[in-house]
Amino acid sequence: MGAIKGRYSLFDWPVIIARALYRLLLRIMDVTRLPHFLLFRMVAPLSLWAIGIHSGADTGPEAAAPSRYEQIVQALGGAQEEERRLFASLALQGLVEVYYAEADLARREAAEDKATRARQAWAFSVERYTETLLQLEARLAGAQSAVAVKILPGIAGDVPMLVIDGERVMLSHPRKAEQPVYEHQLLNAFCQQVDCSQWQPLGAPVAPLPAEPPPVVVEWNFSPAGLRCSYREVTLLFAGKSPAQQARSLCEQLFSELASLEEELRWQIWRGVSVDWQQLAIRPRVGEAGHSVIVNARGDVLLMRLPILAANRNLLTALLAWLQGVVDGEALPPLELRAEDYGIRLAR
Repeated sequence: MGAIKGRYSLFDWPVIIARALYRLLLRIMDVTRLPHFLLFRMVAPLSLWAIGIHSGADTGPEAAAPSRYEQIVQALGGAQEEERRLFASLALQGLVEVYYAEADLARREAAEDKATRARQAWAFSVERYTETLLQLEARLAGAQSAVAVKILPGIAGDVPMLVIDGERVMLSHPRKAEQPVYEHQLLNAFCQQVDCSQWQPLGAPVAPLPAEPPPVVVEWNFSPAGLRCSYREVTLLFAGKSPAQQARSLCEQLFSELASLEEELRWQIWRGVSVDWQQLAIRPRVGEAGHSVIVNARGDVLLMRLPILAANRNLLTALLAWLQGVVDGEALPPLELRAEDYGIRLAR
């Protein structure tokens, strides 16, 4: 019998099996609303086995590039102990915060529907797990040299984990949709105290620090066609006799959001994060103020307040080519947009 030809090597199959089991159990957990840390108890032995086998295997050219968060986690495996301890401490603090919030929400839901025992059980289990995380974080903070800390990357892009004196903790938000937000906040907190540029990804372009963007100065033009507000090459036209004060407020907010988004994207590219302009999207955060800007399919996100751009996907789409051009440093032709084409109508 001839050899079976395919895209996977012998070393890939443990990861494929472990990942399939992980995703199956994750779906069960999401449906039943059981804590994700119980999922970890089930799948951890298989996960560690797969990581051990796969650690030396070549992932091949088809493997997706890791997110910035995944790059840092992977680099921390060989970092100094002080850096690993700091990352672990911040990761645990973040988990304590989100699990406390989840427990509080579960208690309120259980109080509203006392007949639902599943919600009461969920609240109780989350509280117990949060107490475990608090004890582990206190142990880590109280013993500067006696506690061993390991940081293991996720299986084929799945959630990483901490190993603290043999105790394993998944770095997993209880709500899957909020996982990129948790990772972004953890990475920001860590990189504010540690120079993360030392782990600049291989192959990342060597570029100077992004320059400070010019201040947002909105220019106004009044003509028979209506009001025009402009910022650099972008002009928004309000046809007819639109209220000037409402138009002014809207334009200042829109162009402020656009300038902030441009600046943040410049910094992300400098840090080695790739921006997939076709994937870029703005979504409201679940139960939190502000918005998540999805930078690429790997999980890199920005946390910002972009109410106008988030509320008008068509307007964002119309501005993307301009935004990409200015981020890449290109000279762009003027862009004029009619407010009414994007559903922007001001009360008179």
